[in-house]
Amino acid sequence: MIFLCLFDPGLIDPSELLANIESQILKAKEESLSRKDIMDRINKWIAACDEEAWLEEYNQVLEASLEWN
Repeated sequence: MIFLCLFDPGLIDPSELLANIESQILKAKEESLSRKDIMDRINKWIAACDEEAWLEEYNQVLEASLEWN
């Protein structure tokens, strides 16, 4: 209904409306890529933290087993 009102002669230029919509779509795509990049970095950081925790646990087990020998 809003779009029908906008297309009444003289209220808005259809090419201007299309350009605005395309601009908003481009901005949304850029924001999406930025969010994906952030999520990828967070996932890599979490994986690194998990690996570090595993290595610390492994070293503790290794040290404990060496003490028993």
